[in-house]
Amino acid sequence: MDYLRTFADGGYWRVFTSAASRQRWQLLSVALFDLFSISVADYFRLLRRLGPTAKESLLTAALVLTALFIYKIGGDAWREVNSQKVTLEDRLKPQLEFVFDPVRYPACMEETKGEDGTVFWRMFRVALVNASDGVTVDDVEVLLAGLEVFEGAKGMTSLPAPLVRMGDDTLSPFPLNPGPTPVFLEVAGKVSAGTSNENISLQCAGQLPNDLAPGRYRLRIVAKSRNAPEVEVLLNMYVDVSGILQLEQASPSRPTEKRA
Repeated sequence: MDYLRTFADGGYWRVFTSAASRQRWQLLSVALFDLFSISVADYFRLLRRLGPTAKESLLTAALVLTALFIYKIGGDAWREVNSQKVTLEDRLKPQLEFVFDPVRYPACMEETKGEDGTVFWRMFRVALVNASDGVTVDDVEVLLAGLEVFEGAKGMTSLPAPLVRMGDDTLSPFPLNPGPTPVFLEVAGKVSAGTSNENISLQCAGQLPNDLAPGRYRLRIVAKSRNAPEVEVLLNMYVDVSGILQLEQASPSRPTEKRA
C-alpha cells in the first residue's frame, strides 16, 4: 500500500517530470531518425516505400526505445522519491549531536584575562544539540564515561560521572527541543595564574576529588536519553607550557561504541 500511495502521490509525478526534463532526448531522436545519417524528410520518404512488415518492425523498435527511456525516467524518479523519503524520515528521528566549536558557540570556552592578555582562568564546555527537525529528545543525561591518562595522575574516584549543565546545578534528566540552540555541559576548568593550585578541575557532580594533576588526558563523554540513540565524543585535554588549559575534539560526535 505504501508503494501505491507513493505512486499516486503528486510529488512522484513532479519528480518524474523533473527527471524527464534531464534526459538526453536527442539521443532517442538520433536512434529513431538518424541511424543512417539521412534527413528526417528522407527518412519518412523511405518509410512510405517500405512494406507493412518493415514498417511494423521499425514501429516496434521505436516503441521499445521509447519504453526503455520511460522506464529509465521512472526508475530515476522512483529512486529520487525514496531518497527524499529516507532523508525526511532520518531528519524527523530524535538525534543527539555533540559540538565542540568555540568559534560557533563562544560558550564552549570561557576565560578571564588580564589587561596584558594573561589568562587567569579558563573553562571549557561541550555543546549538545537535538539535530532532529521535529522531535523533542526526552530525559537526556550527559556523563563523563571514560578518562584515559597519557601523562599525569588519575584523580577520579569512579566513572561514569554526570556533567553539570551551564547555569543549572540540578542533575535531573532534561528535555532537549529540536533546533540549533544547544545545551552546554561544563567539562573542565583551570586557574592558570595568580594561585599555587595547578590542578585541572573536572566539572563532574557528586564526585570527589575532581582535580587532576596537569598532564595529557582523553575524555569520553556520553549522552543518553529515553528516545534517541546514545552518542559519544572524545576530547583531548592538556595543559600547555604556559600552564593554560587546552581542549581539542578527538573524534566526531558518533553513536556509542559497544564495549565489552
